[in-house]
Amino acid sequence: MGKTYAPALANIYLRRFDVTIKELGADFLPYYFRFIDDTFMIWLGTLDQFKVFEGYVNNLIPDIHVTFTVRSMLIEYLDVVAYTHTLILQTMV
Repeated sequence: MGKTYAPALANIYLRRFDVTIKELGADFLPYYFRFIDDTFMIWLGTLDQFKVFEGYVNNLIPDIHVTFTVRSMLIEYLDVVAYTHTLILQTMV
């Protein structure tokens, strides 16, 4: 990112961006974290609601475009890949 202080300046600049995203998605966004230019979040709403959210986020700051990758079976963040699975609980009467 150039100078050693550039990440700190980017974090300061994007602080309001992050707060706005958390406020906008408060009902569906229990987890939202950013590390420099990588963001991790878990969305609990529908895919259609997420697309509306994505459109709003990409119009917050005209020069910043956020690329979203939606996955249901695995989560990729930085150098980590976490796989999800569904736990099925069956009961017999």
